[in-house]
Amino acid sequence: MNNAQVRVTLEAPFRKRPNGEEQPLSLRYGTTEARLLRQNSSASFGGLEVSADEFVDAGSFLDKIPRSIRRMQPGKPITWELMASDPGRSYILVPVEAARLWFGDWRYPTETEHGTPPEMTYSYERNRVAQRWGWWQMPQVTNTGKRFCSPGEMPDMSKIGPPSVPRVLVQDIDERGNVGVRLNYRPWDHFKWEDDVTITAAQTASAGVETFSLDQLKAIVSQLEAHQKAQKTPTKG
Repeated sequence: MNNAQVRVTLEAPFRKRPNGEEQPLSLRYGTTEARLLRQNSSASFGGLEVSADEFVDAGSFLDKIPRSIRRMQPGKPITWELMASDPGRSYILVPVEAARLWFGDWRYPTETEHGTPPEMTYSYERNRVAQRWGWWQMPQVTNTGKRFCSPGEMPDMSKIGPPSVPRVLVQDIDERGNVGVRLNYRPWDHFKWEDDVTITAAQTASAGVETFSLDQLKAIVSQLEAHQKAQKTPTKG
């Protein structure tokens, strides 16, 4: 497997604009190299004329430029954009470290092994990626269904929605850039964030979701069974 780069494919739209159009997923990792901007066009150092607004790589030449005319141009962020609906923009080739930073490290064991640092485990990585993409959705109410906490009340910390991690597929590539067979990693299948989602009575009431008592549910089931029995009974002509 090529350890330098992997292929990341966006399999479903990440977000949509109010008009229904897909919003590109923007991923950032690292920056370009900083460059030295020479400012004094009339100066000459070591036989080299310094021209205005000329950019050169920062290196050993920096020591030859007097501090009075030094000015560094900061590196620019390196950004990729993905769109699931556009086949030409649905995948990118990125450093493997970037994919692990964005979507989790698939190499960590599911259980802490002897001598394994806590930050190199499945649980730690699962929570780290969730936090990077906004954490689980929490209800904006207390444990009694109120909007604000009164003395003695605690906020409802139940997870009512999974984190907004993009639905991507990470694959290894060979030396020619073709997809390999050793890595097919989907973060949602690996970390299963939706397994932590719970719905409480206070949350459903605050969200406007209709709830039913046990007696009401039994009555509904009885009505459904009676309706199904009536459909199976042949009518007498």
